[in-house]
Amino acid sequence: MSGTINAPDFTESPHESVAKGDALAAIVGCHPDNKTLVSHPDEIIACLRTRSADELVAAAFRAVPGKELPFLPTYHNAFLPEEPSVTIRSGSFDTGVELLTGVTSDEGVTFFYVLQPKPEILAEHLDHVDRETLISALHKTVSSWTKGVTPPLLKDDEAENTSKAAIRRKYVDYLSDRLFVCPMHSAAAAHASRGGTVYTYVFDHWTTKRAPLSWAGVGHGIDVPYIFGLPLLDRGRAHFSDEDVAASGKYLTMISTFAGMPVQPGVSAWPKYTASSPMSMLLKNDNYTNIVGFRSDHCDSSSGHS
Repeated sequence: MSGTINAPDFTESPHESVAKGDALAAIVGCHPDNKTLVSHPDEIIACLRTRSADELVAAAFRAVPGKELPFLPTYHNAFLPEEPSVTIRSGSFDTGVELLTGVTSDEGVTFFYVLQPKPEILAEHLDHVDRETLISALHKTVSSWTKGVTPPLLKDDEAENTSKAAIRRKYVDYLSDRLFVCPMHSAAAAHASRGGTVYTYVFDHWTTKRAPLSWAGVGHGIDVPYIFGLPLLDRGRAHFSDEDVAASGKYLTMISTFAGMPVQPGVSAWPKYTASSPMSMLLKNDNYTNIVGFRSDHCDSSSGHS
């Protein structure tokens, strides 16, 4: 679900993690005499363990300001032996294992309405939001979910002459592509090019029980209830429509048949993903459609995933 782990913003190096850890230790008083996690790791960690969880969480957001995820999984250990993107590029994975991966149709939109301090930027019409406020809020959201300093996504003439709706769409698409869509294509193409079997999909179903954002597609996480079959449960019927029940059933059928020969329920064979023909199955309501290269033409500019 939702891309692959080779996105540039979901892991960090030991150096990055240690630097953040030292900053956190200093905030909670565990950084005496310039001792660091490199020079005195046991002493620093022992001190950190005397602090409460709440204190450490609060300090983490101070140590790494402006980020929704202050600390990330660190590679070069038993859990992540190397940086995932390096593993993808080098082929250090078992091509005998079949791969299923997918995304929602508009992954990034979720990150713009979760914890959004300026909800006015989500309105269908942006007449009451000035251009500077809009761009600032959009840029801050992108920055909060990505590592490092986010580059300007608009040229000066674009900021002045592009419609506000188009500016918003550009930021949402950037986050979708960088975090989910392009890592999916990168991993799928690498696996397929080495003889691995790959199937991909795009989830584009929205429940009729909840009004969608008129300008947006299906965001990150919206597929979770369907893949766990919640609409099929009796207690879930009050929150889901008959269309949701059907969509969840077909989604589960698709996932379960992946273990054998993936098929489109009641239609035809599900084509494999290849580098030359990056096929995905689009799941939209009760319809299953094969599409080619979902947003892959935008991936060169979303660096770090390949």
